[in-house]
Amino acid sequence: MMNKVRNVSKEPGPVQPLALLVVRGGTNRLSIVKSRALTALPAFVATFGGVGVYVAVRDGSIVSVGLVLALTVVVGVVGLVVGRKMVLPHPVRGTLLVSAWILTLIAAGAVLTALFFWVGLRLPEWIATGAVSDEIEELSKVLLGAATAFVAVVFTDDLDKAEGELWPSTKTKDAFKTAFDGKFKPCSPEYDAAFEERVRPREGIAKVNGWGFVARYKRAKIIEGRPGMGSGPGMPSQTS
Repeated sequence: MMNKVRNVSKEPGPVQPLALLVVRGGTNRLSIVKSRALTALPAFVATFGGVGVYVAVRDGSIVSVGLVLALTVVVGVVGLVVGRKMVLPHPVRGTLLVSAWILTLIAAGAVLTALFFWVGLRLPEWIATGAVSDEIEELSKVLLGAATAFVAVVFTDDLDKAEGELWPSTKTKDAFKTAFDGKFKPCSPEYDAAFEERVRPREGIAKVNGWGFVARYKRAKIIEGRPGMGSGPGMPSQTS
């Protein structure tokens, strides 16, 4: 009798699969939220930094702000240059260094934000040539809106959408293409990690989608986990 009771207690009830689905669904939604938050973070930091730049310049701290912005740009550029060279022998470290390029974009975004803030505050004074206050206000909105839209198309969309030639994902793709061209067999995990938009799940390898920061790190880990990686500047080809 006790054995029967034990056997029955071990059988999964109908609530268990439902609970697993709820947990998995919540985990997936949380992952999506985290991914979107990471994507939007650079634009938020650039905007917040732009206000700080404007306030600091207004208060006379031009030299300090200039030094901080210059240092940020230098770190981003050096990270990109060094990271490209390190991707082949050390994929993870190289990928992280390439991702530092985002600092340059944030600094540029902060300067643009401060500039637009400054122009927006002074534009009504510049166009106040006999027009009434309502006309000045509307004209200022139109001119500032047109300028903002132009800059958004040229530059800022890269920060908001995490795509485009300026974004670290594109820089990482280019670095991978240069470093690993002809190194891996097509359809292998390493090939998918280096060139494809999606890494298919395999034994010991989880699915990876896209080229966001976390995805780039996972891709580099897959490549670095290949035998012979991380030990020198070159590696044997798998294409034969």
